[in-house]
Amino acid sequence: MNTSEPAKMAYEITASNFFNLWKEILLTRKKLALKYWRHPTEFTSFVMSGENCVISEIASRLGLYYYANYYSIDAIFYADEDRTLGVVQNITSVQNIKIAFEHENVWDWKLYNEVAHLLITHSDLKVLVSYPNDNYETVFNYLSDIIKQNRHSKAISDNENFLLILGSEADFEWSGYIYKFGKWRQL
Repeated sequence: MNTSEPAKMAYEITASNFFNLWKEILLTRKKLALKYWRHPTEFTSFVMSGENCVISEIASRLGLYYYANYYSIDAIFYADEDRTLGVVQNITSVQNIKIAFEHENVWDWKLYNEVAHLLITHSDLKVLVSYPNDNYETVFNYLSDIIKQNRHSKAISDNENFLLILGSEADFEWSGYIYKFGKWRQL
């Protein structure tokens, strides 16, 4: 959990801005990222745990707080005005979520859980990060079909607020996609 004061918001919270921050931060930490890449527990900690984790820096750069493992969401990002009124400061309780974040090391059909989870979470931006394997296209298309079936899919498309980030170890490349008009559009 990030307990320090966030910086003033320097970036608007958009899929494109989040993706660009993600790439920038991971590129500056490339050596460490590659060290942990094939070790799922350590890699997840590198992304989500501790004061120097990737999402901590993203939160700081966006001028937000983050909280890992908020109920069953991998992480949430929020601002002061999102805190639940009347709850003491040392307890994290929010009534609004700026960004809902899911991180999954395994690229397979079970990603439907992460997508469905993000779809039922009311947030300004929904982000899923994963790492494709040989079964790339089939799962990739399946994930957009899940969103397409959601009753809010038009709003998600119009607002461009569902971001899928895919990482590749081979060339340390990151690809960002937003859900748009029933399919993924690359950023």
